[in-house]
Amino acid sequence: MKVWTTKGKWMTDQNERLAAILAKDSELRAQQQSEQRRREEQQAAARKSWLENVQREYVPGLKPVLTALKDAGWQASLDTTPAGFRFTAYRGDMRVYGGGHAHPNLLFEIQERSDYISVTEATPTGVGSVIMGGNDLTARNASLERVKELVTDFIDHLALKK
Repeated sequence: MKVWTTKGKWMTDQNERLAAILAKDSELRAQQQSEQRRREEQQAAARKSWLENVQREYVPGLKPVLTALKDAGWQASLDTTPAGFRFTAYRGDMRVYGGGHAHPNLLFEIQERSDYISVTEATPTGVGSVIMGGNDLTARNASLERVKELVTDFIDHLALKK
């Protein structure tokens, strides 16, 4: 039903208009929910893949690095976390800046609701994200070689240079 407005224009019945608005809203909401489910499934798959790779590839692949450090007189360990793993390495009484009893470590963890891997470095001089290190690391593109490179950079930061 069309109604004549006071401004001299025809407009459709408000019930029809409201029905059209709600139908479009419902359609877009369904699309939005579908996209959200798809993203969540991708994130869950990325997390599962990352955690499987931690156990299958990174932990075994870093054992030779641990051995080399221990053979050179360093203390070193590799521990898994619920979201990844922590590589700890130090000589003597090295402690993390402001960290009390904590020893220097490099933490690799997948972010919640994302496929990005955060890489956090804790050293005697500071604690923070690895600059130009893990910024580009995701569950999809992470590799043992890239992880070893970051670990080697970490050891380089800790090693005496003079």
